[in-house]
Amino acid sequence: TQFAEADFDPRALHIAPRIEYRSASIFRSEPRDVRLSLFPDRPADWWASPEKDDEPRTPIDAAQTRGVFDPLTASFLSLSRIGDSQTCPDQLPVFDGRRRFDAVFRPAQSEVLKASSYSMFAGPTLVCRFVIKRLGGYIIRETDWNRPEDRERPITVHLASVLPGHPRVPVRIESELTLGSIIVHLVAARAVSGETRMAALPPN
Repeated sequence: TQFAEADFDPRALHIAPRIEYRSASIFRSEPRDVRLSLFPDRPADWWASPEKDDEPRTPIDAAQTRGVFDPLTASFLSLSRIGDSQTCPDQLPVFDGRRRFDAVFRPAQSEVLKASSYSMFAGPTLVCRFVIKRLGGYIIRETDWNRPEDRERPITVHLASVLPGHPRVPVRIESELTLGSIIVHLVAARAVSGETRMAALPPN
């Protein structure tokens, strides 16, 4: 289970003096939390709990965190670059507080999402797929969650406009791994005006 949020203005990311990101999750019954402050002109400030684990990991150079984006903001940045076009960005630098990677995108496609009780959206989407270029913070040894055959598997992001007059946002994110599927649904979106649309609760 994971919850994440970011504070930023998607209309002014290129001049934003700071982006704040928070993530809270539970992995194998252990709480895991991250807080990030990201800057365009200097390395990031970050805090993670637990701070370290027993697994040897590839190092992260603080200089690698300069001018990067958290996963949520990177998604919205990709949207602002897409605009009204039907193309995906080429590459985005991302840091989630534990891992530093570049998202390398493939050519865009289109797909229609069917209605689901898990999501607030159904309809046509722009599909951007990317693979992760690992730069630091990754477990070195092979594990169930770190299999060589999974490292080149693409992550798929479905983008659509869910509020009138606003840019596309991620409405579905999915990835297929050896252990199974990971699927993220958009359940709510709020405009500056305060308009909100909520998804129905998932079935028991």
